[in-house]
Amino acid sequence: MTENKASTSTKKRRDWGMLGLGAAVVLLIWFALANTAEVTVSFWGYHGHTHVISVIVICALLGGCAGFALGRQRRRRQGPR
Repeated sequence: MTENKASTSTKKRRDWGMLGLGAAVVLLIWFALANTAEVTVSFWGYHGHTHVISVIVICALLGGCAGFALGRQRRRRQGPR
């Protein structure tokens, strides 16, 4: 009986997770379509034209990589929990 409750709660959590992921994808597509204007970019010697969404995605990826690397470094210093 306890096993059945655990599997039901896991399924509900998974369903909510899939719903959240679907909503995030829809919002991401809407955001990308809303930001198709071209902008001029001047960054570390690079001068060019690109779409706003490209700049946003590149900055998000770089920020995510930096956060991941800094988080790993902090965990390594603190040791296992």
